[in-house]
Amino acid sequence: MSSEEFTEIPQPENLETLTPRVSGSKRPRQKAHELPRQQYLAPNGPVIELELDSDTNSQQETDRNNRKRKKVLTKIDLNKIADQLVLFPNAKPPGQSWIWSYFDQYKPTEQYKRIVRCLVQVQRKNGVEPCGHFMGSDNSTGNFIVHLATHRITEESHKRRMSEIQANNQLSQPRIDEIIRNNPDIKNCQDRKFVGILIKDNRPISIGNDEGFIEFIHELDPNYQIPSDKTIHQLLAEAYNQIKVVLTKKFNEDIISCSITTDLWTARSRSGYIGVTCSFIDNNFDICEAILAVQYVPYPHTSENICKVLRDIISNWNLTGKVFTMTTDNGSNMVKAGKLMNELIRLPCTAHTLQLVVGKGLIPAEVLIARAKRLINFFTSPKQTEKLLDIQKNTNYINNNEV
Repeated sequence: MSSEEFTEIPQPENLETLTPRVSGSKRPRQKAHELPRQQYLAPNGPVIELELDSDTNSQQETDRNNRKRKKVLTKIDLNKIADQLVLFPNAKPPGQSWIWSYFDQYKPTEQYKRIVRCLVQVQRKNGVEPCGHFMGSDNSTGNFIVHLATHRITEESHKRRMSEIQANNQLSQPRIDEIIRNNPDIKNCQDRKFVGILIKDNRPISIGNDEGFIEFIHELDPNYQIPSDKTIHQLLAEAYNQIKVVLTKKFNEDIISCSITTDLWTARSRSGYIGVTCSFIDNNFDICEAILAVQYVPYPHTSENICKVLRDIISNWNLTGKVFTMTTDNGSNMVKAGKLMNELIRLPCTAHTLQLVVGKGLIPAEVLIARAKRLINFFTSPKQTEKLLDIQKNTNYINNNEV
């Protein structure tokens, strides 16, 4: 092949002449380094393609804009826009995780790749209803698992529940325990029994959050969920109203006359409270007691205010005219309140009276008592206690050697 068959390839400085011109275009002529990717064909030669940096730069700028746009997006409360979300009916689980049987799946949005709604049944004012809480995530399931934990549902409890369901499906008829477990009336009865523990044993509401108590309840019934604090308060109010009707009926039928015991004290919050207990003998000659009230008394705690509060409590239980004695301590305001209530007889508390007698009797021995207290305080300090123990040990050692 001779050298005459080769055609000279245009050099970069002459590429400007190869740029096509469009008639009527106002676009300025571009230089070679600004041209888009373009092919040049030499006669009887290979295709030469110029790789320019403009494509790479534009792509990087687009990526930066996308990242900035994602950062600008703010969190959206899905529960406020629940009516705008689109449900996927009968959606298949997107993965093998155990959590998907507790959620409905919704169409993703620009911010969330997964949107779900909790289906766990909870006890509310109108009965048992789905939780209904909406959540979103970027394909992760961590916050979904944390939400299920608030319903006391974990992977372990889910596996137990699935094994029970599989065992039940093998039977031709549903098991009795499954029917009882899914009965809302049974759940309501169990909640009332739990509230009965709080009332009868004087236990705090926080017992429902104690780890040991939760494990014990789970051992008895793995599917039972301890009611929330709001439900407990509601059940306590219902229990008070029900027992008040029962007690009022018993008072009307069994009480001819009764006695009350009352005391006024200041709580740690520096608020005054009064407690009233009623004692009587019923038709079967059994001694009965009932707490009529433990309620707040506004300041000042004068005898007039105490007298008014006591009369309101007695009237509230339909005991007007049936109370013939009232036992109180020897406080001046309680003594005067007893005098103002002419319809009954005030009796001083025997234990409080004995305490006052002993206190006054020990006045002459105040010096001796003070010395005894100082001696006790001396030996109860850690330093002196250890010295005393060492002396006792050495004494016992010497006595044993002498023997």
